[in-house]
Amino acid sequence: MKKQLENKKAVASIYSRVREILETARCSAYRAVNFAMVQAYWHIGRVIVEDEQQGKAKADYGEYLLKELSLRLTKDFGKGFDPSNLRYMRLFYLSFENVNSVCSQSVGVEICDAVRHISLPAQKGHALRDELPVIRPELSWTHYRLLLKVERPEVRNWS
Repeated sequence: MKKQLENKKAVASIYSRVREILETARCSAYRAVNFAMVQAYWHIGRVIVEDEQQGKAKADYGEYLLKELSLRLTKDFGKGFDPSNLRYMRLFYLSFENVNSVCSQSVGVEICDAVRHISLPAQKGHALRDELPVIRPELSWTHYRLLLKVERPEVRNWS
């Protein structure tokens, strides 16, 4: 009887450790996928903005473009690509456009790690900026959509 009780305790202890390992791995995987999607949405916004800036009649063409993209993306990838969300992706890029180009050239990453502030070293050809808002991998797309509703950039970036 005593041996069975010891075995149960040993199994419970091992199970607890294995469960913790799996939960940690799942959380890490979720964060990585979430951040990859946030980066993808920034890139989608960039593509939309770059296309709009090629001299097309923005009002008519922009709405047509968003509707067409929405239909095609929803067909291929499911929910999440309605015109409203595509507008947020566009705004996301526009809101973080300057930060990204400075970060990618200064610290060698595609999209900096934030909506907090980091200090970047002064580098030849770059304006010195002590604090830059950057994209945080801890924040989901839902968080960014909420932050984009804040009109004043200094408030949105926690300045």
